[in-house]
Amino acid sequence: MAERKILYICEGLQDEPGFLKKLMEKSYPDVPYWIYPYKTTIHTLASKLSEDYEDFDSGDYDIRLIIREMESDPEQKKLLSENFTDIIMGFDFDPHHDNPDFETVKRMLEYFTDSTDMGKLYINYPMMQSFKHFVSLPDPEYKNRTAPPYDYKKLVGE
Repeated sequence: MAERKILYICEGLQDEPGFLKKLMEKSYPDVPYWIYPYKTTIHTLASKLSEDYEDFDSGDYDIRLIIREMESDPEQKKLLSENFTDIIMGFDFDPHHDNPDFETVKRMLEYFTDSTDMGKLYINYPMMQSFKHFVSLPDPEYKNRTAPPYDYKKLVGE
């Protein structure tokens, strides 16, 4: 098997890259990886796919190339042109988005299921910071844990 080379496509510039760096350092210190911050929401990407690539889930589209079309930074474009053994995408669910596209997000989840093929999509609910509610890894009770719905970012910051 070829040496792994992972591309993480994430939503934010700080929290997600910081979390991914710590995760990789602790769990896979010898695996090379790159982080591409998309800098917008899953619904923006869903709208782009829905409008410009209506049949993205039945065609043979490369998510890196789709995102690269929207990128203006030459270095980031170069990164998105490289070959990777794995592509992992992580976005917040953002149900409060101004123009949510839940149907396309659902199609994306059904299509992007394999990191070594078209990519693997993970949706953070309610947001990436929910990882702070893990007690251990694995944490069998994580899926049953709840938090108050008010000012969630402030809660996890504390």
